[in-house]
Amino acid sequence: ESTRRAKVLVLDRKYKEAADLLEQDPGTGEDAATRRFLRGHALLLSGDAAGSSTVFESYNKDFPSGVDATRAKLALATAKRLQKEFAGAAAIDRDQLRALLSPERRMELAKVYLDYAEKAAKGVTPEPKRARTFYDLAISLELPPTDDERIRSIAAEMSEKSGELPDALSRMRAVKAAHGNGKDGATRFRIAELERLTGDVRSARRSYQDFLRDFGKSDVAVKAAYGIALTFGMPVPGDDDSLARGVAALKSVITHYPGTAQA
Repeated sequence: ESTRRAKVLVLDRKYKEAADLLEQDPGTGEDAATRRFLRGHALLLSGDAAGSSTVFESYNKDFPSGVDATRAKLALATAKRLQKEFAGAAAIDRDQLRALLSPERRMELAKVYLDYAEKAAKGVTPEPKRARTFYDLAISLELPPTDDERIRSIAAEMSEKSGELPDALSRMRAVKAAHGNGKDGATRFRIAELERLTGDVRSARRSYQDFLRDFGKSDVAVKAAYGIALTFGMPVPGDDDSLARGVAALKSVITHYPGTAQA
């Protein structure tokens, strides 16, 4: 009875009355899920975005498999946008998009985002931050592992070009956690470089050394060896001990990589 009456009130645009009625008589079983959703909808229509968010969040928690579960999530995203909680709304939209789109359709959509990203990154006036936004949108579509690794690495590069080195480092560490060291250790080498550039020279030194141990024949091995010298402050170290260790590192570069630019 309350469900029917509430629906009539909504049709009559008496949204607050409908919401109050459903709050007083929440129902039980399947009817409780229907009334909860209807109450959230009525609150949203009444302009009470905050109250609507609370109701839809409780619906999603208590009735995750309810017949209105998808509609409740989308309505929650709308309520969050009305409260200017754009990040929360976008996260819900992305989750629903992944659930609704096939892998093929997701890849098509990702290509659109990647095209926008490339234009922003390589335009007359490069906009790496804007490009990163589009790369992140593509990443959110949960692409195949090879594509995910590549795009995440490019997004980190955009952060680096924007001068956001800690973010770039965090992103590359996430790439390593998800996909390993990369081809010929490329991911591990970039992490070492970013650790050095952010001032964490001890971590950088260990990362360079680990890289050389496992990927000593890589094309960038000489850069890793030279990077070790840079972690000691070369060419202008801060103390005698750093000078001695830096010189030793440079001698190692000359010995193992003769004829290179670094040597």
